[in-house]
Amino acid sequence: MKLGPLGHRRGALAAALMLSVLMSGMFAVSAWAQSSSPAQETTFRFGDTSEPSSLNPIVGYLGTDYTFWAMSYNIPIEFSTKDFSPDYEHSIVTKVDASSDGMTFTYHMRPNMKWSDGEAFTANDVAWTYTFYIKNDVSNYAADVAFIDSVTATDDTTFVIKSTQPTSFYSGASVFMYEFLLAEHVWGKYEDDYKAAGAIGTFKPADRQTQVHPMGGLFIDR
Repeated sequence: MKLGPLGHRRGALAAALMLSVLMSGMFAVSAWAQSSSPAQETTFRFGDTSEPSSLNPIVGYLGTDYTFWAMSYNIPIEFSTKDFSPDYEHSIVTKVDASSDGMTFTYHMRPNMKWSDGEAFTANDVAWTYTFYIKNDVSNYAADVAFIDSVTATDDTTFVIKSTQPTSFYSGASVFMYEFLLAEHVWGKYEDDYKAAGAIGTFKPADRQTQVHPMGGLFIDR
């Protein structure tokens, strides 16, 4: 059976996603724990058999890149470490309501979330991220957002996806969307300059010991 573009993309990412899911499970536990105690500096060492092409989630393309991104960014609904089903208990999104016509999807988020720099994480960050990806036709996510007409935040913990046609892709029944969410207060300056945004986090072999990606990290304030 020949795979279409979406099939090729998902097949190529399968191995990376398996590792990413396991890693995200580890980080989910540490994030919950860290949110209830004073922040402490931690060094995490990760080894891989290949170098990433970029630490920037809008331009990288290797499985290694996706592994690094999964350790630095969140997606709306995380994979369960048991069976890859939606894990709402450890996700940004806690519930999805789908309209009867399959064209409007309301996502409810857990409250009081913060980026690692202390800034509030809200539905506006999600809406901005998806609008940015769609506007710039970011190839990493083009297949996932192909049927999205708009993404809007209705309040700090709710965003609504409207599709161009009836679909179950965005219903939350499965983890269809794995777009890494960006902090609008950091990336917003590049809203109209995609080229500059694509230059962030470029990885070079000489940076092995010093490369730090400052734009991810989401912690739940409990």
